[in-house]
Amino acid sequence: MIDYTCCCQAVYYELIGIGGIYQVHKVIQSDPPEHLYTGGWSRPHASVWWMQILTGAAR
Repeated sequence: MIDYTCCCQAVYYELIGIGGIYQVHKVIQSDPPEHLYTGGWSRPHASVWWMQILTGAAR
């Protein structure tokens, strides 16, 4: 894992890097938890998306 938001929130995110490919993992804490993945990006592209998520600009 490269970075993450606080898991104390109802929805949190993780930036994951494996073998030079980066994804964002979104977790919705419900019963059962929902796990969503997006990505398959290079590090620069993933960094742009990560900052958009953190600033609330991602759509």
